[in-house]
Amino acid sequence: MPITIRTMKIYKATQTPGFFDVELRVQWLETVIDSESFRPLSGRARCLRRGATNPPSSREPMLTPITFRRSLPLLAALLVVATALATSPARAAETIWIEAENLQGVHGYCFPDMDQQTAGHWALSGPGIAPEWTQGGESEWLSIACAPDDATATASITVDVPEAGEWRLWVRYRDWRGQTEIFAVRLEQTGAGAQEVEFGQKPVVDDNDELKLYWKWAFGWDQRPVKLTKGPAKLTLLAKVAQPGHRQVDAICLVW
Repeated sequence: MPITIRTMKIYKATQTPGFFDVELRVQWLETVIDSESFRPLSGRARCLRRGATNPPSSREPMLTPITFRRSLPLLAALLVVATALATSPARAAETIWIEAENLQGVHGYCFPDMDQQTAGHWALSGPGIAPEWTQGGESEWLSIACAPDDATATASITVDVPEAGEWRLWVRYRDWRGQTEIFAVRLEQTGAGAQEVEFGQKPVVDDNDELKLYWKWAFGWDQRPVKLTKGPAKLTLLAKVAQPGHRQVDAICLVW
């Protein structure tokens, strides 16, 4: 007994405007299948690329016949993915970029390559020389640093968190070859416990990187997951403990 199927589905999912959007259109044109064998007796299937607005006319060349039994799992998978994209609310990316030199409590100067010292505070550092320039350079020209034996240096800033959820806390800092450069970042919000995460326990740039071999250090990025609620958050940069070398921090970035 023949069964005639004639359907059209249009699915569209749009992410952050200006980044990308996805449109999937699957159209069946009078597909007739046998109810016992599930083999097509006539008809074709067509997938229209993004941007096509009108269905194909009957005068268009017909596509190669398909085997319904073999194509069903693929079509089902496509429809599941398309439906998920269409029904899921679009989530716009949120980014909070913080230049380290804009933190409160930063004063004086501390250039690691000149072995300058601090006493309980972070100080302006940079602009530097070849190592960081060849790996991206200090963002907005400056960074901050504290002395190796300074275990109490702190600097802070309050930011407005636009969305609640899990964020990624990224920090760009001086990564020494063959030694640690431990420091911490603390996040505090009203009604929530303070979160403190450490950085610098292990290399983020390979110790055999050619610039690290030559200069003994390089700027690198590392990240930690943190959970934040919507609203103000106080971020504090902590020297935490004494270390073999200077701690130098260029930028901090929260990504949702």
